[in-house]
Amino acid sequence: MEYYPEAVGRLIEALQQLPGIGPRTAQRLTFYLLSRPGAETQALADALSALRTEVVRCAVCFNVADVDPCRLCQNPSRDSRLLLVVEERPGSTEAATTCSKARSPPWKGLVQTTFA
Repeated sequence: MEYYPEAVGRLIEALQQLPGIGPRTAQRLTFYLLSRPGAETQALADALSALRTEVVRCAVCFNVADVDPCRLCQNPSRDSRLLLVVEERPGSTEAATTCSKARSPPWKGLVQTTFA
């Protein structure tokens, strides 16, 4: 990216690391962000920063949360013997691959499994 200012080249390179973002899309996104007001791009930067400092994975269910264990797993009225396994959710398939072999596609409804 030697024909762009260093900051532009760094952002293009960083955006290309995201899934599904190639060089052309990264350039488009970079120039789109350059056209936006400073407050808007700062809000995006703050949201990205908060993602790393304020969000954790729950050690029980592997969901994203602001505390560990998450508020659902902390709920005393929750029956911990029941587990809802989601076939696939972006970024988290651990529960589907480690907790249960019973899988149900969303269009077939829920499968309830009780763990003793």
